[in-house]
Amino acid sequence: MAVLLFAVVACTSTPLEKLEVPGYAFNKQSRYAVLWIKPCIGKPLGGCEEDDGRTTEAKLAIHGSPTRIDVAQQYEDEVALSASIARVNASETIEQRFLRLFKDDMTSRGLDVVSVANPIYEGALKKHGSTRVSFPDQPRLSATQFPLQVKSNTFDFSPVYQNLGVDFLLVLELLNFSVDRHYGPTGKPAANPQVVSAVRVYLHERNTGDVLFNDFSYQFALSEDDWEKPPYYQDLADLLINTLEQSIEDSRKNLMQLRF
Repeated sequence: MAVLLFAVVACTSTPLEKLEVPGYAFNKQSRYAVLWIKPCIGKPLGGCEEDDGRTTEAKLAIHGSPTRIDVAQQYEDEVALSASIARVNASETIEQRFLRLFKDDMTSRGLDVVSVANPIYEGALKKHGSTRVSFPDQPRLSATQFPLQVKSNTFDFSPVYQNLGVDFLLVLELLNFSVDRHYGPTGKPAANPQVVSAVRVYLHERNTGDVLFNDFSYQFALSEDDWEKPPYYQDLADLLINTLEQSIEDSRKNLMQLRF
């Protein structure tokens, strides 16, 4: 189902990234787990719905002013595209590019690492807080594009640590995985569809509960003029997967440049 977005109303801040770690963060006496968290499907009054499999599907987001476009008509026009985009799933890419490669990199440096195959649903974790952060300097491809906003969550990982018996968690959160359609003042698309992927990768310490490494990585790409190839819009799907791969790889480079 398409997501209709009209205005940015939440108060946001710029992400506080940590791309250095203290000397003790990576050591051969500790145990590490690599895992990832699927996003919440939010309820209107707060909280998360049950995890029904839609959590890692790509979303179609329609941007524009409700006073300037016929929302009902635009939604109807995009139903086929939305259904096609929902076929694209982030799970396999994250398993290959995050769980496998990050574990291999850490193991090759002599660390004791376990990779957790099954993702954790955000709604299954107790949350201490969540703030919206914004990337005001992101590339703007049209005048109607809003700055990218993602979440910075604080979870209670105590049950996870107890279950895994490790000292540190290397966590990936899938924050954005979407195709955006931007509509201008006349109700016409302002540009070709834009694909967006964003992830957060961080190292969490059991003893202190602190986040020692905290990296938000994101990628945008504007589709070419031949993007509209129903029923599967394969070029658009491939472009979206490519941005997710690059976002994860950017975080991997930032982590692997650290000395440990």
